[in-house]
This record gives sequence, structure tokens and C-alpha cells, in this order.
Amino acid sequence: MIAYGMRTKIAPIAISALVGLIFLSGCSSAKEQAVSSACNDALTKQAAAVVDTSLTAEQANNAERPALSACKDAAEWMNGVKANPSSVGFTTVTQDTAESNIITACIMLDSAYSTPVCADANQRGLLD
Repeated sequence: MIAYGMRTKIAPIAISALVGLIFLSGCSSAKEQAVSSACNDALTKQAAAVVDTSLTAEQANNAERPALSACKDAAEWMNGVKANPSSVGFTTVTQDTAESNIITACIMLDSAYSTPVCADANQRGLLD
């Protein structure tokens, strides 16, 4: 009887923990969307330009613009930058760093917010 009584108390706790884990894992996977090959390719080319010291500022800026169009929205661009931190000149990129970089990129390279990334970032209030 004691063992049975303990099992009935443990079971609801175990079920609650399992439901919590499923919920939390679902939230994080939704937040971290996949990066398309077009976005990844543009950021890879951008990374090469970031380290190329022979480029002028204008050439470097021109190398950074395509990713703002190739990525479908701000979240994809930021996830791409976190996966490829050398694209913005870092070895690691946190969410805060990605947000700072999207602000800089959009203000400097697409002040009209006409690219999918900057239009979405503006709509989400990231550029305020």
C-alpha cells in the first residue's frame, strides 16, 4: 500500500515534468528557425568580405547587402549570423549582438527598410 501510494504521488509530478519539458523544447525550436541555403550562402559571402582588408568600405557594404534580401526575415538573418558569426566579424554571436548588428546593418545599408530583413525588423520594433 505505501509503495502504491507513493507511485500515485510521483506519477503526477513526473507527468508535469514531462509536459513542461515538451512545452519548453517546443518553444525553443520555434524560436530558432532553420536558416535557408540562400541566407546561409549570402552570409558566407559576407563573412569573406568582412575579413578581406583589400576591400573599400563601399565594396564591403555592397558585400553585406545581399544577405538582407536573401534571408526571409529578421529572425532568419539573426539565426544565420549566430550560426556564422564571422559574417559580422565575431567568433560568437549572442541574441543581443545579433540584434545590435541588425540595427546597424539596416540603418547603414537599408535605411528605407525595403529588404525583407529590415522591413521585418522595423515591423517588430527592433529598429526603434
